[in-house]
Amino acid sequence: MVTDRLFLGVGDSQDATLGHIMAAVARTGIDALRVEPEALGDHSVTVGASQFHFDDREVAGIVFRCEPHWHFSSSFRAEDQLFADVEARAVWLAGLNLEGVFAVNRQDAVAWFDDSKWGEWRRMLASAGVPMSPLRATNREIAPNERWLPFRSTRLRSQHPPQELSDRIGVSLLADEPCARNVIAGKHDLGTPLPAAAQSAADLLRAHGVQLAEITTDCAGRVCWVDLLPDIERNQLGAVVDSLMEAWDEHLHHR
Repeated sequence: MVTDRLFLGVGDSQDATLGHIMAAVARTGIDALRVEPEALGDHSVTVGASQFHFDDREVAGIVFRCEPHWHFSSSFRAEDQLFADVEARAVWLAGLNLEGVFAVNRQDAVAWFDDSKWGEWRRMLASAGVPMSPLRATNREIAPNERWLPFRSTRLRSQHPPQELSDRIGVSLLADEPCARNVIAGKHDLGTPLPAAAQSAADLLRAHGVQLAEITTDCAGRVCWVDLLPDIERNQLGAVVDSLMEAWDEHLHHR
């Protein structure tokens, strides 16, 4: 049991997934603290070669449930916020990548600073040979079996996009309707066995430090997209929390 260190949950106060994870962490005896992303800039944070301190307390673990490009310095003057946000991103990226810190999720600098949502992960998966659902840019009408993917999003839409959007940037279309949502948590894959492409994606994500994600595949078994901030359905929350607590326990035993 660890009681002299801190476990942080960074995310919106309405995030039910984060709430369940942090409640389970607290039951292990460690001090579990939730922090709103916009308030991160209000706290003293230091990163060393092996330790991460938050308000002068050593951080043992972090569940980081927000996009890296969110605003972390809402209390700063408007003219100082951009600089403060960039500094905060760099510090939290470093802290999440320390071996001594249990992190959900860990990302590299390219993925962290790429504002295209999961675009960098798509390029990484595709370059590794993972079968991906084909995307194409167009401004034509959407067929009944197609869905469109808004720019910088992981949420497909079925209704036709606004004409202004179509004319300016085109629309990325998926030829097949998404078929399965596959959740990975810690070392476990939840639900039915993953399609081969999703399994390959899961293995690659884990190798890069991702411990919680949802991999959506189309009806041909190809990967449509990856969501690193999935809203976990109620019937899967228990399994997700148990898997992450298993990973947390393993982390403690290897320190």
